[in-house]
Amino acid sequence: MQAANPSCAGPHFCIEFVQAVAQVRENIEVAVVSENGEPLAFIPFRRTRGDVARPIADNFSDFHGCVISPESSWAADEMLRQCCLKAFYFSNVPENCLALERFVCTRREAPYIDLSQGFEEYRVSRRAAGSDEIQEALRKTRKIQRDIGPLHFEPRSTDPAVFRTLIRWKREQLQSRKLDDSFAADWVLPLLEGIANTSTDTFTGMMSVLRVGHEIVAINLGMKSRGVFHGWVTSYNRGFAKYSPGLMMITQLAQSAEENQIRRIEMGCGGEAFKKSLASGTQTFSSGTIDLRPVTRIATRGWMMTKELIRDTPLETAARSVFRQLQQAKHSVAPAFRDA
Repeated sequence: MQAANPSCAGPHFCIEFVQAVAQVRENIEVAVVSENGEPLAFIPFRRTRGDVARPIADNFSDFHGCVISPESSWAADEMLRQCCLKAFYFSNVPENCLALERFVCTRREAPYIDLSQGFEEYRVSRRAAGSDEIQEALRKTRKIQRDIGPLHFEPRSTDPAVFRTLIRWKREQLQSRKLDDSFAADWVLPLLEGIANTSTDTFTGMMSVLRVGHEIVAINLGMKSRGVFHGWVTSYNRGFAKYSPGLMMITQLAQSAEENQIRRIEMGCGGEAFKKSLASGTQTFSSGTIDLRPVTRIATRGWMMTKELIRDTPLETAARSVFRQLQQAKHSVAPAFRDA
């Protein structure tokens, strides 16, 4: 089913991703919807308190990996009853899911880089579209080699020291921006390290390293499946900030796409300027809630729509700050607020 549905080609939709999460977290389940013995949908979720279903890896589930036959229609609320669930929060599911359509609250665009025709075709197309990001990255690549020494790109490393460096740099970056530590939960680091060391015929963890001489410039941890690479965690050496190491890393990945059997690089949902500049196109994803509790259903949908309105605005930072204070005070918070 995954191979037959292009919108589900990415690594978040692979059984290997579900298995990797299930090794480090409890209460991971997969609902299977079938008709006359033929499967129509595989829906992974994590059962939380109160029999509420959520994406299996929380914020690390950039896409909610539901593998669904695009044209199939089935009763999603009945699925909840059969699974003894009271609510199901789905986040960034491919838009062409008819069964979930009436429960959608928000839609977001996820930019991607199309490398199916090769890097040179992509570079030319971006320049023709008025974007100079790739040209600038290539210029800075030449400059850092003139200034310091030759660049070396390693597409896949399993070195534990490199992994520790990536996490340390990323934590320092989050701390400098006064953001929550994304790696604090006890299951997160084992999951990321497990993914980095996973390789099957259809799923590969890729921790890429960019060095100048013997010094690491940037590290990117992602996943690859069926020609689709999804960037996950990226950080860089601040000492090389003037060379735009993050942009150089993306460019190196794109340049090596053919030899690494990558035809598309996913950048996740979000409207950041650099994504728009690099993107060949976008794919639409939907988020929403199915809730069998009438009162909570209204409150949750209202909160989800409000959250989308303030996303990527100054109000988002203030809302997160209030939420953290409520958590620290151990106030009782409605379930929908836990995904803020």
